[in-house]
Amino acid sequence: KTCSYPCCVDHHRSSTSMTSLNDNDVTIILTMVASILSLNGACFMILCYFEAGDAKKVMTQLLLVMGIGDAVWAAVNIITNSILMNDIDAFGETLFPVCVGIRVLVQIAAMMTVVVTACIATHVFWTVRNPLKTPSPGVGRFYIFISIALPLLQNLILVSFFAIDTPFHQDKNGWCMPVKWFHFFGWILPVVALSLYILVALMASIFIYGCSSDVTDARSMVLRLVGFVVVYLFVWLYDIVMVIYRVITGANVENPWMVGIFFTVNASGLGNWIVYGISNKQIREMYMFSIILLFWIAPFKLVYVLVKKLFECCSRASQKGSISIINRHRTVTMDSDDSSQMIQTAAFLQKEAADQIYY
Repeated sequence: KTCSYPCCVDHHRSSTSMTSLNDNDVTIILTMVASILSLNGACFMILCYFEAGDAKKVMTQLLLVMGIGDAVWAAVNIITNSILMNDIDAFGETLFPVCVGIRVLVQIAAMMTVVVTACIATHVFWTVRNPLKTPSPGVGRFYIFISIALPLLQNLILVSFFAIDTPFHQDKNGWCMPVKWFHFFGWILPVVALSLYILVALMASIFIYGCSSDVTDARSMVLRLVGFVVVYLFVWLYDIVMVIYRVITGANVENPWMVGIFFTVNASGLGNWIVYGISNKQIREMYMFSIILLFWIAPFKLVYVLVKKLFECCSRASQKGSISIINRHRTVTMDSDDSSQMIQTAAFLQKEAADQIYY
């Protein structure tokens, strides 16, 4: 049995599983493939922020947060499943703090994608309703703060109330899982509430766009929101239904056909990449046929770009320090010259005064 947050499926290994793939193996393979594709898509979105995005636009900032959430979620999922694939007992009692840390990281990243989708829906609704107004500079920062603060608050409550079970207590899958009361009130209810809000904002945006002839450049924003909502429902709808079913009935889902759903649960970054690549005209024109190639090398190129940015920042800081030292040296030199000149002037005046007295 393995786990892909937040829904776990219980599949028992048979005695003949040594020679053929069983449900557990298929689940791990699907989870790993989906997570790798999701990581590539998320890195592509982050990379576009540095190479093709307008950092001042609210939508660009929100897509950056979405990409970071998808990337962290996928990376943690890949690393954890790789460890559990080799040793299901890897996160035992001795490594319980590590297990808790993994759970917190996954939940923060997953909730970030939910909250930022709600922020995108809000921004699109506001833009369609106020087509002639420009968002204030602090709107993007406020959305980013909400997208990060709410997941942090959620997991602060999770850790503060010790609402995490040790591995093997609930599902015997090697993962630390939230207790049932927190899983329902701390995860399911917020996700359901935000999902309803996203759908209402989408319907309102479509209605306003359809009834107004003054809306400029609204079509692409509305279509992009529709795409992100479709991806959102594709990823989360099944998960919400299955977790509610498990909380109400207390039973694990053991239907073999549900193993394939692990791909959809972990494919958030892949779906968002498809929507972003199709809906962004600048991205289409910039990369054209190389967009597929860039998708596969996105993580490596992103590392290169980040390292390059880091060296540029260090270089600029070093140059500023050198310029500051030079300016201070010039100031000291000028002050020294001024002092010498003042001393010479005072000596001259003193000598002139003495001469007048003498004569």
